[in-house]
Amino acid sequence: MVTLKTKALVATITIFTLSLLVFLYFFVISPNLHTIRTINSQINIFNNAYRQRVYNFDNMEENLNRLALLQDSDTSRIPHSSHLPHIYSELSSLMANHNIIETRFEIGSRSPLYDDTFASDFTIAGRGTYANISDYLHDLQLLPYFIIINRIQLIASDGGQFYVVLDLLIISTN
Repeated sequence: MVTLKTKALVATITIFTLSLLVFLYFFVISPNLHTIRTINSQINIFNNAYRQRVYNFDNMEENLNRLALLQDSDTSRIPHSSHLPHIYSELSSLMANHNIIETRFEIGSRSPLYDDTFASDFTIAGRGTYANISDYLHDLQLLPYFIIINRIQLIASDGGQFYVVLDLLIISTN
C-alpha cells in the first residue's frame, strides 16, 4: 500500500521534472533554435550569392567580350590605371558608408589581358554586421567599374559582427 507521504514525494518529483523541462525548453532550447534558424538563413543567402559569383566567373569570356564592346563604345566606364587611387577611395568610402570598419586593403598585381587592358587584383577586409556587408556587396556591383568578385570569405565574430575578406578583380585600360 502506498502511503500519502510517498504520493506527495512522487507528485513533487513529477512537478519538479515538468518545471525543469518547461524551463529548459523556453530558456535554452527555444532561443538556440531561433539562433540556428537565423544563422542557417544567413548561410543560405551567402550560399546563393556565392553560386551567383561562381556563375559569373564561369562566364568570364563572355564578360571580356562585353568589355571589348564597352571599351569601343564608352571608355568612361572602364577605369584607367591612373584611376587606381580613385578606385581605392571609392571602395573605402563605400565601406564607410555601410558602417564596415576597413581592416585591410591591398592592391595586388596587374596582369595584361590583351592590348592595353589590364586586370588589377584587390583584397579588401573589414568588419560589420551581416546586413551592412550584404548591402555593401549589392552596392559594389553598382559601381561604374567592371568588377569580378573572385572570393568572399565570411567569418562570424562577437556581437553579431562578421569579418569579411573580398578578393576582387577590376579590369582597367592603360
